[in-house]
Amino acid sequence: MADDVPLDSYAHDLDLLLSRLQRGAPHARIAVANVPDLTLVPYFSAEDPLPLLARVQAYNATIASIVKRHHAILVDLYQQWHELRDHPEYISEDGLHPSTLGYTRIAAIFHQILG
Repeated sequence: MADDVPLDSYAHDLDLLLSRLQRGAPHARIAVANVPDLTLVPYFSAEDPLPLLARVQAYNATIASIVKRHHAILVDLYQQWHELRDHPEYISEDGLHPSTLGYTRIAAIFHQILG
């Protein structure tokens, strides 16, 4: 979604990345996060939320499909990250990227999924 990368290009690159990772480390556990709900992120507040949400959902469906095909682990940030509503401190001052607290929370989500 960043820099308006077309979904098919993103899908190709993710598939290639996972293939290469698995070839290089066949026994590694690979976890891939999907896209959080960007309508909750201040940077996107000026955008119409419906098309933005549709793009997020399209990317997430593609990510889920590729992750499943590669038998990797999906970390569902879309569902887990809805707590952004209650924790604006998880977003840095640029309104887009996670803050230190936000990255700490994301790490905790990955830890929870990976055990």
